[in-house]
Amino acid sequence: MNLRVFFIMTLFVCNLFADDVAMANLLNKYQAESDLSNQTKRENSGILYLYTREDLERMQAKNLQDVLKTVPGFNLYKNKYNFSLLSLASNHTIPMTGIRIFINDHDMSSVAFGSAFLLWGDMNIEYIDHIEVYKSTSSVEFGDETASIVVKLYTKRADREEGSKLRVMADQKGSSILDFYTASAVNDDLSYFAYAEGSNLKKDTYHKEFASQNYNLKSNLQDYNIYSNIVYKDWFFELV
Repeated sequence: MNLRVFFIMTLFVCNLFADDVAMANLLNKYQAESDLSNQTKRENSGILYLYTREDLERMQAKNLQDVLKTVPGFNLYKNKYNFSLLSLASNHTIPMTGIRIFINDHDMSSVAFGSAFLLWGDMNIEYIDHIEVYKSTSSVEFGDETASIVVKLYTKRADREEGSKLRVMADQKGSSILDFYTASAVNDDLSYFAYAEGSNLKKDTYHKEFASQNYNLKSNLQDYNIYSNIVYKDWFFELV
């Protein structure tokens, strides 16, 4: 092979490599600009901590509490009744009514429990596209009730999730998690997304003393969750 042929082949390979890099950069830029969080976030509604789909995948977060642990200025802890609660960095406890959770803009507060945090704090986020956490919010922005922290979760959509996924996890303590989702854009007018999950978590037992008595606080959890949505033209139907 003479020097001229070698030079031409080198230029050809470099050109292919440059095209691949340019295409990868273009795809990454498109993905960032088309991220669903760009359509939902309210940057003027308080101090916003945004966890995009890429962030959640990189964190390998399994449930909502895993995400809330990383919010600056907040601590996640268990009280003497073994409830998981949030407190400020100053150790001032946030009332459960001061924590509001929304799924696709629906307030998940319970009439029986008051706050949705007791019911949804351990929720599996495998079917969640992104999470927005707001601090120092205005009551006008998210309803009539003031909240110290507002957590907004947005579910995955069929137009971004074509296909199905099954996940099974287990550990040496006997814990297991099984979840499955399927999504399809049937045509331009109709699409659906369906998710089902079952968890059986075996956690450590904590020993605490209260009022001169010893208590065993068990953290085992059995949880089941079903979610689905159907989009038909301009209609959006959900089952939570």
